[in-house]
Amino acid sequence: ASPRPEVLEAEARTRGALLALQRTCTSLGAELVIVPIPSHSAIDPGFRSTVFEPRYLTGMTPAEWSPDRPVDFFLGCARELGLASIDTRDALRSAARSGADLYYRVDFHLNAGGNLAFAKALKSALDGLEAFSAGTQVRHVVSEPPRLAAPPTPRPRWPYFLGVLWVVLGTAFSSLYRDEKP
Repeated sequence: ASPRPEVLEAEARTRGALLALQRTCTSLGAELVIVPIPSHSAIDPGFRSTVFEPRYLTGMTPAEWSPDRPVDFFLGCARELGLASIDTRDALRSAARSGADLYYRVDFHLNAGGNLAFAKALKSALDGLEAFSAGTQVRHVVSEPPRLAAPPTPRPRWPYFLGVLWVVLGTAFSSLYRDEKP
């Protein structure tokens, strides 16, 4: 099944954000590595069928939704942009098959054991990429993070004071002049 229009729009915006992130990393002399975190349903098919699908995917068939799609999307974007990427699904599935409890039972977030398994898979993959080899030289040190967007402007406070004043005066007027016509 083809994705809904809002999904296609979200994917297009995500591609744009990754492209902007890639440009920023390049300008800083940093290498960007994409590492999507797989959901609980992508690692544990039992969670998908007994918890996730009945709760969140009512009215959809299993063929209409894949828990691997988000990870595949990010890995595909990484390939399109020529970025290094790491897929931790095999390592997490292996850890789950060996009995490790990786996710919280009530949602799709990694628990402490899952974070440890994810970190081990990430370290192993980064070692394979030689991202932190013994002879690695730091080319550029950033004293503060780059500014990616202007900070939001503070909201004015006068509307709150006006609202409180209106409620206080309106309540006082209503209680003092109950017999008056509105």
